[in-house]
Amino acid sequence: MVLRNNVLILRDWVVDVSHKSLRLLPSLQLRYGIEIGEIRVLGFDNIASIIAAQHRWQLRFFRQPDHFYFNDLKTGILQSRTLIKDLVNTDHPTSFCVIDEISVVDNATTNAAIILQHTAWNFCEGRFQKGDIVLMLHYAYGAVKKSMEAYVNRARGNVVEVPLPFLVNSNNEIVSEFRKALERGKSNGNRVRLAVIDHVTSMLCLVIPIKDLIQICREEGVDQVFVDAAHSIGCTDVDMKEIDANFYTSNLHKWFFCPPSIAFLYTRRNPKGSSSDLHHPVVSHEG
Repeated sequence: MVLRNNVLILRDWVVDVSHKSLRLLPSLQLRYGIEIGEIRVLGFDNIASIIAAQHRWQLRFFRQPDHFYFNDLKTGILQSRTLIKDLVNTDHPTSFCVIDEISVVDNATTNAAIILQHTAWNFCEGRFQKGDIVLMLHYAYGAVKKSMEAYVNRARGNVVEVPLPFLVNSNNEIVSEFRKALERGKSNGNRVRLAVIDHVTSMLCLVIPIKDLIQICREEGVDQVFVDAAHSIGCTDVDMKEIDANFYTSNLHKWFFCPPSIAFLYTRRNPKGSSSDLHHPVVSHEG
């Protein structure tokens, strides 16, 4: 992979089938797509612009860390949160303070850990009963499955997977298997406390009909829905009003082309404040 005249060249032995791995940093305007031929080209107008902007912010920090932390950082984060809020349309009718629904976090996998940690606390503190269900797709990202083991299983919750065929032929297949998994989870009288649904799966790159699945969750009394959308923003429509999830995360360093590593977490506020104790797994001195 070489840079020539502000065009990123992928040699003939390299095929970029996983932008999530390479995390290429273009400028804001994509000039070329991927061309199949002897040389594949990803071309960008002024490819150095994003890297240069990242470097300017790094220099602002290194020149005076204390000043940056106390005077620039919080303002910059607030500006970023405001841009994300407008981008994903967080103005939900039950919201009280819309900007507080958006958090900037390092990675979607971290956000999954935040939500599952919160679920584990609910089991440990008696708000959820032993054997209650957390539902996830069979194609869930590997780190999310490991987080299920680390948080939910250890807290005596049961994890039910939604099996999906290989290959999936239609959205109806996904909906049908999802309904069956919900029925299995509720068969012993247990409640389904959380459904974890991918928007675009890491494996197979399936676009999941999340609006249909979330509607089913509402009809079937699932407490909360978390959408793991690590790959979605920048390649699919992301509208919190329409999606209607309780939690939604997406990485900004993938198809939105921000410098790595950065993600957002949307958390819908509600009158009961049941998600007010969400917390990053790393606890700082500021709480």
